[in-house]
Amino acid sequence: MPLPDLPNYAFLLDYYRNYANPKAKISREVKNGNLIRLKRDLYLNRNSFDRGIPLELVANRLYGPSYVSFERALRYYGLIPEAVPGITSAGFNKRRSKYFVTSIGTFFYQDIPQSVYSQGVVLISAGSWRYLSATAEKALCDKLYKIPGIRSKKELIALLFDDLRIDEEEFNNLDKAELCRLAVLYKSTTLDCLRLYLGA
Repeated sequence: MPLPDLPNYAFLLDYYRNYANPKAKISREVKNGNLIRLKRDLYLNRNSFDRGIPLELVANRLYGPSYVSFERALRYYGLIPEAVPGITSAGFNKRRSKYFVTSIGTFFYQDIPQSVYSQGVVLISAGSWRYLSATAEKALCDKLYKIPGIRSKKELIALLFDDLRIDEEEFNNLDKAELCRLAVLYKSTTLDCLRLYLGA
């Protein structure tokens, strides 16, 4: 049986059960670079890493439930111009931001309301892999939710196009009805302003 992409410790203990000391075998595989330890109970198969497993899928598994969102998703959809260091994801009921620094990159997680968590989430294909990500509309709503206190269309416009550097053409291509549908669910003054800006 081939080693999966992201085995946990219990799986590895069973996978190497025919060795005299499975724990020592796991340690040797990490030392030899065949396994990459991401956290105490999660490892990355080096072969999967070399074949290009998307870091977004690693993010889904590293801390969950979660999906890729915020800057990483905004960049993926062409809404912001800058490359994004690290993988940014959304979760719920964590009550605080979380991050993991690993040898393959840094992974950031922020809370959004549980009531909107499952809305606007899709599977994105990357080679033979698939990972959970926000839609463009959901990623923008997630980002704006984390910036409280915007109370006028003027402030919102400055935030969108000056501070966040949202591409206006790509913004205009977004599904406005979907943006408004999502925005109302967050119960956020900033997202209320977005709805007003969109004419809802």
